[in-house]
Amino acid sequence: MNHTYIIAFWSLSPLPSGSICMGYFTSSLRMFGDIQCLNCQNRRDRRTLRLLRQADLVVVALRQSHREFCDYFCKNVLPVSNCLYLVVDYLPDRELSLEHFSREFRIPPSQLICIPYNPEHRGIRSSLSHRYRENGSCPVMFRDSAYFHKEFERSQRMMLKALGF
Repeated sequence: MNHTYIIAFWSLSPLPSGSICMGYFTSSLRMFGDIQCLNCQNRRDRRTLRLLRQADLVVVALRQSHREFCDYFCKNVLPVSNCLYLVVDYLPDRELSLEHFSREFRIPPSQLICIPYNPEHRGIRSSLSHRYRENGSCPVMFRDSAYFHKEFERSQRMMLKALGF
């Protein structure tokens, strides 16, 4: 009997790039087994919190902002166990690096992943993102930047590792 894995994506605040990122992960993780991805957006209702507690992995998407990290970690917004922190629209040359967040907020480096800033993915309409989710292929704009694609693959490996693959 195959095991179904649930990955729940959640964010502290609304993220316009969140559904596109989740769509990419959904299509790329499909080849590893029955992995279902839930887009919980930034909802905090009782049902969403129950889903997050029951998920095999929770991916918390945060902006590269000191204030957003403080809001999340200091106010203990989401008490869940198996969790990865995804920094969206990440710019590696800023003073708020992954290493800085890891040190200041005591996040193990194995729980901190990122999606580099890519202005091209902002213009994708939902129909285009739905199309690449259905056929499992990566759109051209994700293939343009080697760094961008490399970080997506690293994030995917970290998610699989957190699931026990």
